[in-house]
Amino acid sequence: MSQYLKYAWPSEGQFITDMLSAGFAEMNEGEVSFVNCAVHQIGIVESDPRWAVDVIWEAPSEFNQYVVWPAPNSAVHWFAGWEGNYAQSFCEANPTLCNEATGEQ
Repeated sequence: MSQYLKYAWPSEGQFITDMLSAGFAEMNEGEVSFVNCAVHQIGIVESDPRWAVDVIWEAPSEFNQYVVWPAPNSAVHWFAGWEGNYAQSFCEANPTLCNEATGEQ
């Protein structure tokens, strides 16, 4: 089942290398294209030097180390229609922060 997650890789180069190695990207004439996933590269966000990326996919466990959890109402990018999917994943991973972050009681 596809999931919408937010990531922070150490660098853009590491992100591309990892995606190529895992088979989620292909290199054609110097251009990277992503396969079996939807990717939005945000880049560096404010003072965080890591490479921020949003991905919709069947998340491979080897990338769990890069998952980050900004509150659902605070992110700089959303895949339209996937906000609920992210909020559900956020709440499952952060149950003590869930109500505060989603505005639910």
